[in-house]
Amino acid sequence: MAQTNIRYKIFTDLQKLDDIESFWKKNQIHPYHDFQYYQLCASVEKDFISPYMVAIYKNDVIEALLVGTIRNKKISYRFGYKKIFSHQVPTLAVAYRGYFGNLSDEIIETMLRALNRGMKDKMFDQIAFDHLNRESRFFHAVQRFSPIWRRDWTPYKNPHWYAQIPDSYDEFYQKLSKNTKGTVRQYRNRLVREFGDKIDFRVYSQKSEVKAAMDDIESVAQLTYHRRLGAGFMNDEETGIKWAHWAERKNLQMAVLYLENKPAAFWNWIIYRGSCLSVNTGYRPELAYYHAGFYVMMEMIRRFCEMPDCKTLDFGFGDAQYKRKLGDEKITETSISLFAPNFSGFKLQLLKNSTDNSSQQLKLLLEKMALDQKIKRLWRKKLVQKKD
Repeated sequence: MAQTNIRYKIFTDLQKLDDIESFWKKNQIHPYHDFQYYQLCASVEKDFISPYMVAIYKNDVIEALLVGTIRNKKISYRFGYKKIFSHQVPTLAVAYRGYFGNLSDEIIETMLRALNRGMKDKMFDQIAFDHLNRESRFFHAVQRFSPIWRRDWTPYKNPHWYAQIPDSYDEFYQKLSKNTKGTVRQYRNRLVREFGDKIDFRVYSQKSEVKAAMDDIESVAQLTYHRRLGAGFMNDEETGIKWAHWAERKNLQMAVLYLENKPAAFWNWIIYRGSCLSVNTGYRPELAYYHAGFYVMMEMIRRFCEMPDCKTLDFGFGDAQYKRKLGDEKITETSISLFAPNFSGFKLQLLKNSTDNSSQQLKLLLEKMALDQKIKRLWRKKLVQKKD
């Protein structure tokens, strides 16, 4: 019997990819690790240091690929929403779902050995695995491969909601629970009664429309709690370049709701290989009673039902009440950090685990007391008030 020869090769130059480019393009399944988008990020992202791809070969034929980036990453230590402090760390960031091909246990462990080599060579002080599906073979392999003294002690469990997109909006609406149907009607009627013919809903998708749409969106985004956290939509040169890229490829949907000729809410989406990915959203805080953001969501679902290429609604990372109401499938994800086997890595692990552990224990307590969503709402309201 012929002996199987499995080996890995590390690529750190986008100009020297050998045979992995065609394999990458054939197997990519998510916009965050799309080949063309990765090339763009390498040229515009300020924290980008170097590519770091691991290709696995069996008998000299490529079997699998892992897509990563060495970044000068800003690491923030938080207690809930409260940022305690932050600093920059050379980090290997593994792209979301950026590992594909024949992912057998043997091949995944070979990938992880290649990542560990880069850490031992002091190319980076930590490896960040972004939102791993806790039911996946890859997640369990990372846990087996990573000794507890070199990784997170209390990684978060994050719900990730999806919904199947039927051929008509009516079909989508009919599958909702009775309570959710009532919520949809109530929120829509409330906004329509107040604003009537002063409601203007628009979707921008052309490259020529990106700049003007971003300016309108920024007038809302700057007022949101996301902005206070340094998250959500950013009206900067980098975002403009990325949005123009997706618009040029016919993947972008920028939805804006205008009330009385004034931007009131927005929701940005990327359509990719049958999936409609929610990227970021926001609404004017003074319109919370009218649920302007929810109106935009339902209008986009109506639009997606009419688009034959849209099969799945991806609500993005994290939990929210509207995702629970509208979603029909949930997976649980966890981000894992693996630290270097040296003093720098030990210091990083100690800082991260001490802050994460306290925050996680409080989160679990609030969930048991059914107070977690209420606390989130109060904290977000406080952030918005600070902006004012």
